[in-house]
Amino acid sequence: MKASHKSTLIKFAILIPCFSFCLILTGCTVKIANAVNKALTFRDWQMYSSDIKYWRFDGEKGRIREDRQGTYDLMIADDNSYIRYTIDYGSDEYLGSVRVKSFDSDLKPYVEFLQWSSKDLDERNKTMAELDSRPELKSHNFTVVNEKDTNEPLLIVSRDQGFYFKPWLYAMTRLEVSKVILMSYQIKADNSKGVKNKTDYDEVGL
Repeated sequence: MKASHKSTLIKFAILIPCFSFCLILTGCTVKIANAVNKALTFRDWQMYSSDIKYWRFDGEKGRIREDRQGTYDLMIADDNSYIRYTIDYGSDEYLGSVRVKSFDSDLKPYVEFLQWSSKDLDERNKTMAELDSRPELKSHNFTVVNEKDTNEPLLIVSRDQGFYFKPWLYAMTRLEVSKVILMSYQIKADNSKGVKNKTDYDEVGL
């Protein structure tokens, strides 16, 4: 048995009597329930909100839909070994993961988009197809466009919605992609320093 799993089972054994006691105390049950769930599922991550934005993208009109904007949730490992950028629409939609052990390759499509987006419009138009064809973008179902009318460079994320539906498209601007890169570097730095994030266990004193 892994040491981390053994530690989790010990926490679970402690939590059960605490949960029974907390059933009679207002405000205590939710925290204990979250900690029990974390132990039962061996969950090694926590969810956080962020200010990293995305917009639904109208592929036919080639424009961002300003009325359909949201922000990513962040799934961050307790030991900061990875971060996953997610959207929850009933089922998780992932922008992708950035892991410390494969940091450079995981971050490469975002870096390449930023490099492309810094070029002038003519150069972006000339190199757009070549960038779209690169394996690091294709493997994530990413493409790049210059938004119609504004010519703003956008990273377009395509997610399959099933056989009878068109792919779900959403867009990220240069600023938001920069935030992904900066947040990923922060996770890497925290991991290298041995920083441990606050978890559901800390909420109940374990």
